[in-house]
Amino acid sequence: MLSYFPVLSSLALRPTFVEVDLEGLIYNFFLLRNHIGNQVEILPVIKADAYGHGVLPVAGELIRAGARQLAVATLEEGIELREAGFQNPIVILGGILDRQVSQVITYQLTPFVFDLKTVQALSHQAVQKERPVKVHVEVDTGMGRLGIPYTEVLGFLETLFTYPGIELEGLATHFATADEPEDEFVKIQIHRFYQVYHQVKKAGYQIPFYHISNSAGLLNARVSNEMKQFEGVTGELAPIFNMVRPGIALYGVPPSPDLASVLPLKPVMKFKTEVIFLKRVSPGTPISYGRSFVTSQESLVATLPVGYGDGYSRFLSNKGEVLIQGKRCPIIGRVCMDFCMVDVSRIPQVKVGDEVVLLGNQETDQITAAEVAAWIGTIPYEVVCSIGRRVPRIYLKEGKVVCVRGHDQVYRYS
Repeated sequence: MLSYFPVLSSLALRPTFVEVDLEGLIYNFFLLRNHIGNQVEILPVIKADAYGHGVLPVAGELIRAGARQLAVATLEEGIELREAGFQNPIVILGGILDRQVSQVITYQLTPFVFDLKTVQALSHQAVQKERPVKVHVEVDTGMGRLGIPYTEVLGFLETLFTYPGIELEGLATHFATADEPEDEFVKIQIHRFYQVYHQVKKAGYQIPFYHISNSAGLLNARVSNEMKQFEGVTGELAPIFNMVRPGIALYGVPPSPDLASVLPLKPVMKFKTEVIFLKRVSPGTPISYGRSFVTSQESLVATLPVGYGDGYSRFLSNKGEVLIQGKRCPIIGRVCMDFCMVDVSRIPQVKVGDEVVLLGNQETDQITAAEVAAWIGTIPYEVVCSIGRRVPRIYLKEGKVVCVRGHDQVYRYS
């Protein structure tokens, strides 16, 4: 099963690993590009290690596909990209702290800002180092997390423009309920952001980018229809909201079940392991910690080398399923840190070394991130982001391994 690993034979890779389909990633990128049109800038979100997929190969593929900028959540994520050689603009969506200002200037990163103290500190460093800094101002239209209240933006901008060395590149806000197609709050947020846009235009400020849509916003028809109404009001040829920030959709995961049928996204990640031990047990045999599962009949039990230490949630105990030989097998007993057990009694031909799919497709069946999320009471974002650092990432293109990231977090290219 692991015949392609000799590409990088110096690595002793675990039988538990993630496959990342780089062609699927680019397919999703162009699918979104066609969906929104060529007039809108795509700012791909590759925070949280590209949603668990591994940031450097993902960033490289997106740039080659035509992405001109990249978005991360933290300063450290931006520095990682710079130190890997990426020269494109990198936007820090999560903002920065005062003590991080110097590094923002040094690494030429573009932070979201939402307080004047940070703007002042950025201005001071930009002037001192003779290196202007670009920023995006975040507006709070109802998310209630970060951002200038939408009623106070104009005053904030008036002060911001007095600081030398600051270049305002974008005005942004964030949807709170775009993943719920029937929710009306997206209309309120769009209307509030449009009010800000109108005030800024009337004041004569020139800002290159206005952006509001995440993956859910891109797929939500209510959002699209509402935006088109405002664009019609202005009579402008170019769209008002001329940048979008897709994240989870790039990786082929719909942001919610209600939006799963809008575009034929391709899942980019497969989470796999293999059977490492088989044993036949009698009725009444307890399995794993706490004896939470006891066999009711003679059973064939397979042990898998994956557990919550890898990000395979303990909440999957006695409720999750895996695919072996194209058939679903239930997890029995509690998921351990390094192992879990499944009942393979219905697969008499099962053998040690058989491929096990934890997330992804095998033969005619598929386990999706949404399905795993439903089992454990969370969202698909958490499922893919939780897969741990000790799980190797294998990058495929045209069916061939082009890169491997091992436990040491070093990327090795073939």
